[in-house]
Amino acid sequence: DDLLYRYRIRQADLLREGGDLAGAYDTLAPALAQRPDDIQAVSAFARMYTANGDSARAFELYKPLLQRQPNDPQVLL
Repeated sequence: DDLLYRYRIRQADLLREGGDLAGAYDTLAPALAQRPDDIQAVSAFARMYTANGDSARAFELYKPLLQRQPNDPQVLL
């Protein structure tokens, strides 16, 4: 289960990097629904919004992560 979860996040990142933001969203949405507070899933969503030019929405996703875990390297990247 954890391996499949991490695979979905990685697959979404690859789709985003390839310019397929809709595919990235469709791949990532179930992972975020499964674990809505997971740093990896929320960060992947924020990267997707940034790639779409919506930095304000990305920041809104990152803000609670930064408040909860201000020194976590995954959040700071």
